[in-house]
Amino acid sequence: MVYIITLGHKRFDSRIWVKEIASLTAAGIQVRYIVADGAGNETKSGVEIRDLGPWFLGGYGILSRIRQGLGLMQRGGFRRGDIVHFHDPIFLPFAFLLRLRGCRIIYDVHEDYPRDVLNFPFPMALRRIASWLLSFLEWCAGKLFYAIVTVTPTIVARFPAAKTVLVRNFPVMEELQVPDATPYSSRPLNIVYIGFIARIRGICEMLEAVALVNEHHSIRLTLAGYAEGFSPTTLLQQELASLPGWKYTDVLGFLDRAAVANVLANARIGLVVLHPIKTYPDAYPIKLFEYMSAGIPVIASDFPLWREIVVGNDCGLCVDPMRPEAIAEAIDFLITHPEEAQRMGENGRLAVEEKYSWAGEEPKLLALYSRLLEKAA
Repeated sequence: MVYIITLGHKRFDSRIWVKEIASLTAAGIQVRYIVADGAGNETKSGVEIRDLGPWFLGGYGILSRIRQGLGLMQRGGFRRGDIVHFHDPIFLPFAFLLRLRGCRIIYDVHEDYPRDVLNFPFPMALRRIASWLLSFLEWCAGKLFYAIVTVTPTIVARFPAAKTVLVRNFPVMEELQVPDATPYSSRPLNIVYIGFIARIRGICEMLEAVALVNEHHSIRLTLAGYAEGFSPTTLLQQELASLPGWKYTDVLGFLDRAAVANVLANARIGLVVLHPIKTYPDAYPIKLFEYMSAGIPVIASDFPLWREIVVGNDCGLCVDPMRPEAIAEAIDFLITHPEEAQRMGENGRLAVEEKYSWAGEEPKLLALYSRLLEKAA
């Protein structure tokens, strides 16, 4: 049996559900999917989904999390030889115990967690301890687990080469394409950001840029995604509501994939102007490639890796993400040069088709599973 486990991601996460589980089941591999979101058990697309309850909701303390993890191991039905593919570093201690039971463990590393934790809002001493602990646990994972799956060459370099597979989080090409999309030249001047809404992801700079552009044009900014403490009473929303660009902004909240496709089908430009902190400069931002797959030009942070993708494929513009005026200038250029913007969008779609789609990553995941399943036969 193959178990896919996530304790912190959404049930229908694009990497876990839309890509990996869909690819495995299409290849005839039976999967049991374990989540922790409180939405209940179900069977969907032939996959049995077991819900542990809301892992991060309801004020669970660390002892409650430990009890829930131990309960999963007792009730999960894991047997020697089962493949357990998990996606959250908080599950590492339980994964080591399952390894002792004879399960074959795959750790799917979405981010450089030891570096990420150094930017958490905790005292520096605690951050350093947490970073060291994560580094140690992941070093042990590299030694003891059957395989490591990860998303960037930077993270690959931290694990044993013989066990590590780079499966980049590129989009499913057809997923965000709408057959009857509004022709580019007929679309309203909508600029979109789809993803987690937070200061370090450039939300304040985006709003300031939109206000600057609206001094000369009439544009709207559409935000779709979860937010950092986003409610009418949070400090973040109070801060954003005080910015002049807020009145030009439409907040849609979290959308399913079909709704995201429709938003992109009516957009002129996609923004991904993350700050130059944490591990962002070394990351492959999925939203960048999703904008490209939808055929809209992108405005992206001017990081070397991102510049190689955006400028190298002539599919958008790179800017200093900390300067709203630079973002505004890029927006102004693209909306006043619609033919150039449309050409860039078409270049982006072609680049995804040729180089940055899930179709190129799926074979690596399936090859890993083929090796593991052959060993079990």
